[in-house]
Amino acid sequence: MLGGVVLNPGQAGVRNLGLTPSHVYALWVNINDSLIEVARVVSDDISRRETILSTPPKSFEGKMPSDVFDSVMRRRRMLERLGSSFPIAGHLAEIGSNNVEHELVTPSDVFVNSGQILDGLVVWLIQNTDTKQRISGSYTCRKIHDKTPNDVFGLVDPANRRLEIILSKLVT
Repeated sequence: MLGGVVLNPGQAGVRNLGLTPSHVYALWVNINDSLIEVARVVSDDISRRETILSTPPKSFEGKMPSDVFDSVMRRRRMLERLGSSFPIAGHLAEIGSNNVEHELVTPSDVFVNSGQILDGLVVWLIQNTDTKQRISGSYTCRKIHDKTPNDVFGLVDPANRRLEIILSKLVT
């Protein structure tokens, strides 16, 4: 996902790669779109799909990159625990979170870990659908500007709620 960027796993966090909350926001638009596609695959329950589609973002105030990072990491850990039902855990390698102090978390830390969630969702879609599954929409390049950690948290939150609905279908 990051092309030629090399990350040093011994660092306390990911190097600041110049990414902004707007980059992370665009990535979470793609994650939400991918979760809607996953929901279509796992459930033919129209009511459940409608609930997932109508999960609105909320407004948040006072969020920092570390708040978004913590929420992203909670979702990653949930997916790892449920690896047998949602087998993307093997594709997730926690990056930049060992002993990261909250004031040191950058949008780059959030982006790299969020990107792994997106990659895991795409891998799941490929493995659980026919070989003609289109994934290009999951990697849409979006030109979004002037977003804040509050805005990003506003997209991570509905993704988390969508994921809970999807996982409840997979484990029941």
